Amino acid sequence: MTIVLLAIVFVIVAIEVTISFGYIVSMFRGAPYVPSDAASIARILDYADLKPGELAADLGSGDGRILVAIGKQGIAAHGYEIQLPLVLVSRRRIRKQKLERLLTVYWKSFWRADFSVYDVVIIYGMYHIMAGLEEKISRELKPGSRVITNFFSLPGWIPVRQEGRISLYVKQ
Repeated sequence: MTIVLLAIVFVIVAIEVTISFGYIVSMFRGAPYVPSDAASIARILDYADLKPGELAADLGSGDGRILVAIGKQGIAAHGYEIQLPLVLVSRRRIRKQKLERLLTVYWKSFWRADFSVYDVVIIYGMYHIMAGLEEKISRELKPGSRVITNFFSLPGWIPVRQEGRISLYVKQ
């Protein structure tokens, strides 16, 4: 019994250390993990105005809560996340909701992804990546694609709708 308890404590500590290390590393590679609250997710989904047959991307998808909310609407989406513990949490959450046929989480940097397939892109990024990300989405997204940012804006784009820290942009 004591050995099992020690093993459980060890696993929990190992997960916490991994997430903490991932948090520190992500500050230099992208954005730290900050989960979106329910009100922000509702606004993001409202702004996304997803239709059947569309495909969404969540860049820095964290624990998958936005992806799951999209999947519950019957819409397909892909998440990009560089922190393995968060990828595993996301995949478990997706399996638990039985949304595997609609949702995929990639353990990879979104900088290597092709955005041309997406109708909607959701970004909760840090200030220092937004200009470079703006260039990438300007090159790759098709006209009419929607981009939703949470907190930090796209420096050269003008939002068509904005409330609080959530902004909606449409690719021209």
